[in-house]
Amino acid sequence: MNILIIAPFEGWVKTYLTQLGNGLCRIGNHVEYINYRLLDKSLFSFLKNDDAISMLRNRNLEKLLKKSKPDAVLFVIARMNFDFEMIRTYYKGKILVYDVDGPAWGCYSELSWLKHVDCLFTASRVSQRMLQKNSFQAFYLAGFVDPEHYKMMTLDNDSKEKYGAPVSFVGRPTPRRNEFLSEITECGLKLWGRKWHDETKCPVEKLQKCSLYDKDIFEDEVVKVYNASDLYVNILREPLNESSTILSLQAYAVPSCGTCIVQEWVEELDEAFEDGKEIISFKTKAEFAESVKKYSKDKDAARKIGEAGRNRVLKCHTHEHRAHELINFLTS
Repeated sequence: MNILIIAPFEGWVKTYLTQLGNGLCRIGNHVEYINYRLLDKSLFSFLKNDDAISMLRNRNLEKLLKKSKPDAVLFVIARMNFDFEMIRTYYKGKILVYDVDGPAWGCYSELSWLKHVDCLFTASRVSQRMLQKNSFQAFYLAGFVDPEHYKMMTLDNDSKEKYGAPVSFVGRPTPRRNEFLSEITECGLKLWGRKWHDETKCPVEKLQKCSLYDKDIFEDEVVKVYNASDLYVNILREPLNESSTILSLQAYAVPSCGTCIVQEWVEELDEAFEDGKEIISFKTKAEFAESVKKYSKDKDAARKIGEAGRNRVLKCHTHEHRAHELINFLTS
């Protein structure tokens, strides 16, 4: 089956969807990718009007689909960038949309466009219920990783020294994260990301001291942090905590590296991992601090949880597992 994935191929979305594509290829499909922002390009620099840009984008997509003729197109979009009713007039293959943002996704401001797509996949059980309540079909597609990318590594001493820590967090500061992380600075916390040195984003001096490198890290460096850390913490950013939904990429990637993760509870967690054995969850700031302090001291227990988490990922949450689920829908 030939599948075209259209998305903003940047940052974690690029990693995530490329791994999904690799999973699809490994089970016998052909996958192509297009950064939808390239569809906005024009030789006419004066083309600034939103309606004109939208028309250009949809015309470029029409040319692309008529040329490549994929069996299915999977859209991963941040807002309503495409006219699905128009696409349906000239494209006869499967139109799929993947919601990776949950209830706050901008495309949910109105739902009439859903009648023009074959399937909406969502990473959120909350979104799924909302859509079903409004009589739209939605399928839950859980998170996943490529375990050959997020893998257990043997690091040299220099890498252990640079990337290792009793407790690590990779991401940007937010008021909520600042509040939670301030509770565990004495546990050997190391923060990764250039914004931790920005006093407007992180006004907490003791958190600034936990950030040793004034830069963001990507790809292989992130995997090294996961491997070199005794414990990793994951805290929802605003406003995702309001709905307690979507198990993020880190919740699968960190265990895939064999490291124990202390993960904020979301609805999808209980069906993905066994809490307390494969992952450690928390619902309150007090629970968070208690768990981090406990497992940062009990490294043997943390290591066993990390090992069990990796086994669960390999058994249930690889990119090939999700590729099979997607293809099963398309061929059923």
